[in-house]
Amino acid sequence: MKIAERILDLLEKKNIQPVDFADMLGIFEEKIREWQWGHCLPTLAQIIKISDYLNVTTDYLLKGEVQKELNLRCPVCEKKIKLKITPPKDKIT
Repeated sequence: MKIAERILDLLEKKNIQPVDFADMLGIFEEKIREWQWGHCLPTLAQIIKISDYLNVTTDYLLKGEVQKELNLRCPVCEKKIKLKITPPKDKIT
């Protein structure tokens, strides 16, 4: 699935009209069709704004992956831990 397909799928699932989405991004609705047809891609700034608006990660938009685990290191003791992420029920899994 391509970036545009993931975006359009999310818009459909969240019942958001493309015209409203384009307005939120400050672009014309035709630009979304250009993404869909593969003529161009959203800019990095748009991808970040889209991920915030649709409440998904940029990884999901770019790669179709949902992060399930984070590897962290304590800044005080340097101990490594793995944090499992459970997406909310309204998220794509």
